[in-house]
Amino acid sequence: MQRTLGPAQGQIDPIDIEIVSLSLTSVWSIEMSPPLDFQANAFFGFPGAGSEGDSIPLENFSLATRPAPTFSEPNPLWHQFPNQDIVPAPPGIVALNVTEFSEWAYALLATDTSVDVPHAAKWNMLSVPLEAADMHKDTLFPDATSSAFAYNAGYTTETVLETGRGYWMKFDSAGSDTLFGAAVHQDTFDVVSGWNMVGSITDPVPVGSVSTIPPGMTLSNFFAYNNGYTAATSINPGAGYWVKTSADGSIILDGGLLLAKAGPPMEYAGFNRLDVSDAAGNQQSLWFGPAGAATAGMTTEMPPPPPGDLLDARFGDGNMVELYAGNDAQSFGVRLTSAVYPVTFRWEIDDGESRALTLNGKTRMAGKGSMVMREAGPVTITAGASTVPERFALSQNYPNPFNPLTKIVYELPAEVKVNLTVFDILGREVAVLADEVQAAGVKTVVFDAGAFPSGTYFYRLQAGPFTATKKLMLLK
Repeated sequence: MQRTLGPAQGQIDPIDIEIVSLSLTSVWSIEMSPPLDFQANAFFGFPGAGSEGDSIPLENFSLATRPAPTFSEPNPLWHQFPNQDIVPAPPGIVALNVTEFSEWAYALLATDTSVDVPHAAKWNMLSVPLEAADMHKDTLFPDATSSAFAYNAGYTTETVLETGRGYWMKFDSAGSDTLFGAAVHQDTFDVVSGWNMVGSITDPVPVGSVSTIPPGMTLSNFFAYNNGYTAATSINPGAGYWVKTSADGSIILDGGLLLAKAGPPMEYAGFNRLDVSDAAGNQQSLWFGPAGAATAGMTTEMPPPPPGDLLDARFGDGNMVELYAGNDAQSFGVRLTSAVYPVTFRWEIDDGESRALTLNGKTRMAGKGSMVMREAGPVTITAGASTVPERFALSQNYPNPFNPLTKIVYELPAEVKVNLTVFDILGREVAVLADEVQAAGVKTVVFDAGAFPSGTYFYRLQAGPFTATKKLMLLK
């Protein structure tokens, strides 16, 4: 495990410490001036012993300096410090062997970073985005009401947390915890083949910039939790994430790559969406639709269920995306765990869906709609037999003339690259309505001409070997 601490992996300007009282026979006191408002790891040196100008190090030790501290010791020749560096160590005794005192100076290690880690009521996926002097869970998250659960082929409880790992923790109310410590601008940590709960660093990291050792290791989407799993575009300080890897290895987070390519989209564009929510306010989104070239390499598997009493909704095979292929009717179940009833199902069906969809065999799913289940029972989505067109076709838009919306319907007998473009009467391209590979079926596109002037326009469909053009009229 390798880490880069900040701001510059070293010291900042020395700060004077004033001796406010000193007695070699009774008690000496030390006061920091000016007061510090963060937790610091400090390295103290005493002048006077040995050759003139030498400093005797008193080890690195953890020092909470809110407010400015005063230390007193009845024996000026010995002093006991916690002897804590970044990683806690057992207490130790260090000899001072001091013959005289003057003003001291100490070098402050780079521990002046603070990060606010927000949390919602109930369960959260969190992490420690810096190196704190005390990494105990109860010190970092004192208001958590559960243990910290890490994941290693199953959940384990942890009392001492690590940078680079993600943890489940439960809270009675929403709030935030402010963590102090050394900034971590780059982190390399181990992962195993399969699902891993990973943490964050002090800087946000676009998921598209995450690299692996060995290079080329396949990563799934990074999933965050906010009343349900969602695909993340950025790894934010203090949050925890699920990621599935294709092999054992390491992943690297680098806060210096802020201009890296964007991560995966939050939604599965072009798919039907089903939102499942329960009476406790928990929600999970699921997607389903036809398989095709555009779905190759898509993350369909869902991370492991959360601990405790949180709603978990997923398809029966454990996926969050269900794909159907072929022309026959297909059914797939939705599995609910720890749901608080009533449970509401809300759907949004893509305009290009060519199959008849039903929920539990009787509720037709089309456009936007919802259904409420008041008690536990099986949940099944059925996609009827596909009606694949026999040939390519482009229909006349409807309505026509129109203002400002009109629908354009076309038919694809096979999966092909589709380009649907609108031109003005001078042949200038004014809008691209589709430019992608699409599955076979009957497709519907809505053209919004609200920003265009009245007049005659043309729309052209290019689909594989097929090309057709039709005229439409905008009247305002």
